[in-house]
Amino acid sequence: MKLYLVQHGKAASKEEDPERGLTPQGLEETRKAARFLAELDLSVNKIWHSGKTRSRQTAEIFASALSQQPELHEKEGLAPNDNPDDIAYLLRNTEHPVLITGHLPFLSRLTGILLCGSPDKGCVAFRNSGVVCLERFEESGQWALIWAIVPGLL
Repeated sequence: MKLYLVQHGKAASKEEDPERGLTPQGLEETRKAARFLAELDLSVNKIWHSGKTRSRQTAEIFASALSQQPELHEKEGLAPNDNPDDIAYLLRNTEHPVLITGHLPFLSRLTGILLCGSPDKGCVAFRNSGVVCLERFEESGQWALIWAIVPGLL
């Protein structure tokens, strides 16, 4: 099972926008990353996002770029400071590829659990609009980092 983790695009400050929506640069970088994934013709059935505007906007951009139009799901437990244990458990029991748009430190803590067994181990350095691909091997249940991309490389 493949898992795609995306840190939301660059967001406005609370002073500029109390909802903290994506900035013009955040929108453009997220569109670049989404186009990159679309060109890979990935299979993603669902996109999970937090209830925060910047995460939802990022999810919508990815959903519109992918050919099979994955379902968007606002998911509890994906906020910046949420405990990643419940989502890690859900992912261990998920059969189909999922893309999660989220926040730091949550995404870093989730990858720590999946890859290193501890939320406190910083296994991956996330960037706004960057995509990290993990894969769970069915035989062992172990997760591995397959690839990562940041907008500056696109």
